[in-house]
Amino acid sequence: MNDGSSPAWLHLPAEVLSVLVAVGLAVLVGRAELPAPPAGSDSALQPPAFEPCGTGGYLRGQLHGDMQQAIDWAGDGMRCDGMLRPNDAGLRLIFAPAEDADGPLLVIGLDGQPDTDAGRELVANVTIVDEGNGRFFNSGPGERCWAQASQLEPEAGGYRVAGRLYCAGALAEVNGPGSVTPGEFEFAGRIPANDE
Repeated sequence: MNDGSSPAWLHLPAEVLSVLVAVGLAVLVGRAELPAPPAGSDSALQPPAFEPCGTGGYLRGQLHGDMQQAIDWAGDGMRCDGMLRPNDAGLRLIFAPAEDADGPLLVIGLDGQPDTDAGRELVANVTIVDEGNGRFFNSGPGERCWAQASQLEPEAGGYRVAGRLYCAGALAEVNGPGSVTPGEFEFAGRIPANDE
């Protein structure tokens, strides 16, 4: 029902919208174009068109709370992308299930310079998007989640990044009362070389 009020997603905090805009820009710059949203749609934001991760990419972990799910994605059974953050401020890695599979979109933003800080704990900003239900969960400001980037190596067309992620508590739902608690995650993804 449309009562003339603005769509719910317009009320998301700026930090989550900035992550979603960054995801869109990363795909736009690195992959040429985003799919257009359906005409007249005022529901959840449309997912970006990521490519399969190929060999070497994976995401493994468990979500608890309002989103109970074991995640064990690898290779062409998942999609991934990433981007370097401006001014050497870190990087963002983006993981999503395969096109025909259900599951959340997960964005890991790492502070610092993972190429020189490899193996150290880096503060991480984590966003989990339940695309099917239009729900957003975020670690918020401060130090709630950390990651160790154990590997940052050149590969064809970019860099491979691997490491571990853990959070010291639940991620609050941005547009509702719920929460999700990530267990420890292992990840490997990529950053295209042209995202600078």
